[in-house]
Amino acid sequence: GYSTIETWNKATKKLILVYAHGGITKDPGAVNESVKPIVNERDWIKSWYDEYLIPEFKSRKLEIATVQQTEWWKIDTQVDAIYEAGDIAIACHLNAGEADKATGVETLYCKGSANGEKLAKLFNDTVVKVLGDKDRGIKPIQWDRNKPRVHDDRGGRLVCGTKPPCILIELFFLSNDKDLADANTKRKELAKAFVDTYVAFRNKK
Repeated sequence: GYSTIETWNKATKKLILVYAHGGITKDPGAVNESVKPIVNERDWIKSWYDEYLIPEFKSRKLEIATVQQTEWWKIDTQVDAIYEAGDIAIACHLNAGEADKATGVETLYCKGSANGEKLAKLFNDTVVKVLGDKDRGIKPIQWDRNKPRVHDDRGGRLVCGTKPPCILIELFFLSNDKDLADANTKRKELAKAFVDTYVAFRNKK
């Protein structure tokens, strides 16, 4: 199935970790064709989750659930299906720009969500510190469930349409060759810092 739950410590509430463009082989997300082999957003994030981030959570005996969307319009229902009170949700994506020099980190959260805003600030600061890229800031998102569903809703369905506090982090610009190369060398460091930030947020709650 596309949604799995792996539990290592029932004493803590879990993180719901959402794969970028997960489960849709025809939707690779952003693509950088100037490097060889070609790199796409979906595969970079999946590799980082599977090889670095999830093992880091596991090594610390923290509870985590993963969601890989079957269709883009089902991501909210998939997250809500495994949500329990106290959970939070995070999705990591990669940005792209028309100019290959576009750079920076930005994090989306639902406007009006106090915990979402706290999460966004903490994680955005962490990624900026590790990768050393420009801080593009945290971005409040508004989303109306009653409006027609569109594919390009700037993450609204996930960050505003789900029950847990949720953020979407654009880690770096995949279209920037230098930022991609730098991120490739810092994947382990980024995973450790990511989990450190998660633990710090939980300890403050």
